[in-house]
Order: sequence, then structure tokens, then C-alpha cells
Amino acid sequence: VLAAIDFVLPAPSAVSLKVYDAGGRHLRTLVEGALPAGPTSQLWDGRDDAGLTLASGSYLVELAVDGKSQSRFVTLLK
Repeated sequence: VLAAIDFVLPAPSAVSLKVYDAGGRHLRTLVEGALPAGPTSQLWDGRDDAGLTLASGSYLVELAVDGKSQSRFVTLLK
């Protein structure tokens, strides 16, 4: 299972992209660091930071760019 998380950066930025469960528990860090300007696609394989496969369900994806964040719920289906 692979999910693409796409976003566009208007300028080079410090980026954090993390996945949480519905209760707010941190599960996976997909990106933590500087990225160049332009379109970006990060893949999530449905696993947590320990490599364990997560169950189907709703997860919160949080994108923080230069200290400002946005969150969206995504649904993982297997």
C-alpha cells in the first residue's frame, strides 16, 4: 500500500510531514528538514516509524512549513 502526499512549496522551506492516529498519537515522520521550492510528492507505505503495518482507518497528516501547519485526515484502505 503506497499513498502519495503531494504539496507545492513556493520557496525553499523547512518542512515537517508527520502522520498521527485519530487520537493524536504520532506514528510516522515522513519528512523533517529543508526541501527546495516546487512540487513535492512524499510516499507513505502505511507503516509507522517502527516499520509496523498500520490497520485500515483514518489518520491525520500534518504538514508544517516554516512553522505554519495544516492538517488533513486521510483514509488508509488495504
